[in-house]
Amino acid sequence: MAVDAPTVVSATAWPVAVTFLFLLFRVPLVRLMDSITLKKIKITVFGVAVELSPEQAENALGDLIKDILASIDGLTQEEVDLFKNIIAAGGRRTVQDMLPGFAHVDGNDELQELRILRDRHLIRPFEGDMWDGSKHPVATTFGEAVFRLTPQIPASLKTPILAKR
Repeated sequence: MAVDAPTVVSATAWPVAVTFLFLLFRVPLVRLMDSITLKKIKITVFGVAVELSPEQAENALGDLIKDILASIDGLTQEEVDLFKNIIAAGGRRTVQDMLPGFAHVDGNDELQELRILRDRHLIRPFEGDMWDGSKHPVATTFGEAVFRLTPQIPASLKTPILAKR
């Protein structure tokens, strides 16, 4: 099997050329890659701009995840189910409709569940003020974010109840 020189040259020309160009432009390529790396993150909220290093941003995100986990840690299965039902209802159902045993008296289990979710800033009455049977429970902005983000939190960090979600 004879291999002619033009075939060998054409087969090896592009790898040799790429290697030569890489060696020739190695320093500028390294500088370019260094300049592309993330050095600062700029966040603007309500007209206030904050610049964070990647480490600061990572720490802030870790703190936010801890706050989210703290808001759901220790909820009973009934409270988690109620929270999911409130999210699903989207403010269209009343307290009495969702919790037939509700009464605005101390010791009422349904009132206590609503208070726990409200105290954790997950829900609120749409109409404001105190809970009563005619009010419409809705998720707060924080509650909606918690609901959306909890499936994305690694299972090892979740509470046992929401890990089943």
